[in-house]
Amino acid sequence: MTRELYWIWLSQGLGTASPAAQAVVEHQLDPQKLCAMSLQELIQMELFSTEVCKKLKSFPLQSAQKILDRCNERGYSVLSIEDQDYPRQLLSLCAPLVLYVQGDTRLLGMMETLPVLAVVGTRNPSDYGIRAAKDLSRKLAQMGLVIVSGLAMGIDACAHQSALSVHGKTVAVLGCGLDYTYPAQTAGLREQILRQGGTVLSELAPAVSVNGKYFPVRNRLIAGLSQGVLVVEAPARSGALITASCALEQGKDVFAVPFGIYDRNGAGTLGLIRDGAIPAISAQDVAYPFAQRLSRQIALEAQKETAKVQKIEEKTIQEKEKTVHDVHPFQREDEHAAHTLPKTERIYRGSDEKQINPDVESAEWKREKEKLLTEFLTLTNQHKEEIAPEEILKSLPIQNRTSQVPANARPLTIDQAEQPEENSLTESMTEQQKKVYGMLTKQPQPLEELAQRCQMSVGELTSILFEIGVPDPIRVYPGRMFSLK
Repeated sequence: MTRELYWIWLSQGLGTASPAAQAVVEHQLDPQKLCAMSLQELIQMELFSTEVCKKLKSFPLQSAQKILDRCNERGYSVLSIEDQDYPRQLLSLCAPLVLYVQGDTRLLGMMETLPVLAVVGTRNPSDYGIRAAKDLSRKLAQMGLVIVSGLAMGIDACAHQSALSVHGKTVAVLGCGLDYTYPAQTAGLREQILRQGGTVLSELAPAVSVNGKYFPVRNRLIAGLSQGVLVVEAPARSGALITASCALEQGKDVFAVPFGIYDRNGAGTLGLIRDGAIPAISAQDVAYPFAQRLSRQIALEAQKETAKVQKIEEKTIQEKEKTVHDVHPFQREDEHAAHTLPKTERIYRGSDEKQINPDVESAEWKREKEKLLTEFLTLTNQHKEEIAPEEILKSLPIQNRTSQVPANARPLTIDQAEQPEENSLTESMTEQQKKVYGMLTKQPQPLEELAQRCQMSVGELTSILFEIGVPDPIRVYPGRMFSLK
């Protein structure tokens, strides 16, 4: 039997979004060993409640086998938390032990390092909401952001469709099993997402039908996959606000499109802005907190494109030499040298990975990304915010490094109180607090990178940072950046 079978058995027995499932993640429990235990042995572990143990042992392995057979029959992938393509960012929340995936799973494995944005809103949008959703989603996808949404009618459908229109990456999260498409009107859009290399997923078994109780669970997963949530249009009571609430609980940025104060359909987004959400007046407002992730992606793409151009030029030269000269005795040696050149990597564009024409798509990529970075630099120099322009400039080609860092540029100041003596400060700290404090520097660092260096979840690190002291001695910056004062 495969390990997939035991993971399905464990996930179905414990249920979705359960503390028991999170305990499996935290303690790195082996599902095969748990399956072999008796009820008494499970109870003696004292990791699960007696009720959970009874429920787990009452779920037969044969039922899990039927789910696995159905997935194999319909071509669904089963990703457990130990698989390479399982999105690692989900492990910091109540992670589903298994994801059922349709389409290419590699995008999910890459999402931890990619800029990912959830776009959500009402199922009955106004013309203004439709226009805003399409315009913002299209521009953000062009900038390189992965768009995640729920495949519902209205704002969700606009977000997916707009990303696809510019050959962007998009992920649809269902509130039912993969055997169903809800609502049925989005079946064509689902096929288009899969045809263009996107991904459709659910944490529910394929045969689970539509039920309203699963939508809040789905919304938590949408927020968990993303680094931020954009609410385009939402009334005062809306599922989109649940997604925004989940994002806030996970310490992520929430953006909201402004609406008229007398428009009931926009009451939810206005409430978010009143409570501190970032107003999304333009695509740049949303993209700005993703600047560092985007700059790293641009630098990576530039390296890939350079390798492609070098390989194409080398191949052209070799072909010309073959047509002009006879076969040289050292031809084999030359061919060996060509094969040892840096291997050309492929840019992910769906299930059919293809080489991108550097004269067409690569040039367009450069123009869009360098335009974005130029706007970031302008905003940075005007407002003296935390992301150092010289760091972003490093990712640009040499000929485009025309911007200079102002001599008087300073990070955003939140409090001017004096910094306490380091020795007296650390004496009262716990070991975890000392560990985090030791990783901080005078230079602002992204929260995600700090969490990775400290080997902690983002939520755990955020809590410790505020325990140590914000704004003194730790300074916080827009875009979830932290440094020592």
